[in-house]
Amino acid sequence: MRLRVLITITTLLLANGFTVRDSFAQRRQPSTPEERARVVKMARDFETDPLSEDSKKERVWFIKWIKDVPDIVVTPCPQLLDPVEESRKSYAAGLILQMELSSAVFAIENPAQGQDRQAKFKAGVDGLLKVYQAILRTNPQATWTVLDSYLDLQKANKEYVRDAMAKCSVVPLSDRNTKVYQAGDTVYSPIEVLETAKIKRKPEPEYSQEARARGITGTVVLEAVLASSGKVTDIAVIETLPHGLTEKAIAAARKIKFEPAIKDSRRVSTLVRLEYNFHLY
Repeated sequence: MRLRVLITITTLLLANGFTVRDSFAQRRQPSTPEERARVVKMARDFETDPLSEDSKKERVWFIKWIKDVPDIVVTPCPQLLDPVEESRKSYAAGLILQMELSSAVFAIENPAQGQDRQAKFKAGVDGLLKVYQAILRTNPQATWTVLDSYLDLQKANKEYVRDAMAKCSVVPLSDRNTKVYQAGDTVYSPIEVLETAKIKRKPEPEYSQEARARGITGTVVLEAVLASSGKVTDIAVIETLPHGLTEKAIAAARKIKFEPAIKDSRRVSTLVRLEYNFHLY
């Protein structure tokens, strides 16, 4: 039997900032002024009339464009909404898409802040809430408890973006994490930083002889701190596999080489989730 180890180090949505689309987006040229103007107009139109017939065609174009274009990067967050009831399913996709649209518009209109993940995230949530209010004017029954709570906080000038960020991050935000880490400084979620850690080398784990003999396959999920010092620390096991595969994944994680994340013009530590997929061929 031919053996091959497939390894995927992921960051799941907005969380860690390493996505498959990054490697393929470079195949096309950066966005054009005409494309950027189209995105801005689309976002503004959707905020006032999200259910128009014209919006369907534009949504299809935007979905493909944002996946392909290399210079405008946004991350969707479907988990921001509560479980969708049958009566609201037709609105859910549009609301999440509006979050991407509004984030893209922020990056387009604020090129100096275009990489600021928190600022883009806030713009995305604000745009989503505008569309939600437009939908409610047409159908007052299409309510989401979580979005109603965000609107109440927004109107009261109280913090709501942190709650939304927490829903969209697979690891705890820095102010909601009670763990003490060996890294020795504040450990941020990647969604909180200006620039996420850049992976330079990610070794593949070996298959243990015991696991190969028994035909064991599956995924080991780890959490680890990519410390401001440039070291991998505080590796914790989230999901395990038997017969030495977890230990092999941990050994590979320790060898990751990276440039630390950047926040406020300095290197910072970030907590990331790592997935090591083991398959036999």
